[in-house]
Amino acid sequence: MVKFVQKEASFKLWTFTDYFVTDLHKRVLEDSEQFDFYKIQKDRTSRPNRIYMHQYDIDSFKECVSLFTSKYVKTEFSEVAGQDFTDCRTRIELCKDSAGSWLIEHTDDPAKLSSMQIFLTDSAVSTSFDGESTIAKSNSGWFFVNTGVEKHGLPPLKADRVSIIVNWVDANWKDSSVLI
Repeated sequence: MVKFVQKEASFKLWTFTDYFVTDLHKRVLEDSEQFDFYKIQKDRTSRPNRIYMHQYDIDSFKECVSLFTSKYVKTEFSEVAGQDFTDCRTRIELCKDSAGSWLIEHTDDPAKLSSMQIFLTDSAVSTSFDGESTIAKSNSGWFFVNTGVEKHGLPPLKADRVSIIVNWVDANWKDSSVLI
């Protein structure tokens, strides 16, 4: 079981290291090489060609989809957060953010019940919470329950960064094509 550490923030935020006990993160990173990096500026929704992992016939992607849609993983995160995600639909996106990418501090869509990011590469500058930047280490990440007050963003990246974003969402999510 992954060890979660609750961080000091104005909301409930957990970090974790060594998420994947196998080499799955390395295989996803290798398979991601077929996709271009993209510079995000202002908000992620401005990206035209997002990489939703369930839409590709790639073994490592399928394995990620299977993992994050499993009752075991949903139960694990539900127990940490004190909120039940087991019946939620899942959204899994591979992010290939190029150097110079940035996002304004924002709160998530209310249909997202949780947000998680697992880094596949290291980055000295990464996600900010309450205006405070963090670093990214391969096979580590963060997780929070969305209550509508969790401000997070991205200061300008100094190097390319690859990560996986996982959200468990409720029935109000607008685009079911990005859900499993």
